Amino acid sequence: MDPIIASAKFDCVDQRGNTFETTVEIGAPVPYSTKHGSTDFRCFVAVLPLNVGREMGGNGTDSLMALTFAIENVRQILRVFVKLGGKVYFKGSKTPIDLDDRCGFLPVNDNLVRPEYRE
Repeated sequence: MDPIIASAKFDCVDQRGNTFETTVEIGAPVPYSTKHGSTDFRCFVAVLPLNVGREMGGNGTDSLMALTFAIENVRQILRVFVKLGGKVYFKGSKTPIDLDDRCGFLPVNDNLVRPEYRE
């Protein structure tokens, strides 16, 4: 993988109740030539041990677009894991990650719900 520019760790529980740590890594945007002769960018993504290919990623016409797609790729992998019955928690807690938060992978703000209705 190209130099890692962003990384995070999450605590996870799979659909069978097994706990493990997931490591997210995003590589620096790298230019490459397309078959049409233009220059695009790609960022490699690893969501280990969840993603099928170690180096999936995001591609774009510029480095910002590639990075944005790489972050969305991370979200999609985690969303699929949750849809299959898994859980993703903020590291060291049992607070779920809000996979739809536009500011990043933040803990869900459970203070918006009365205590008796929280897990």
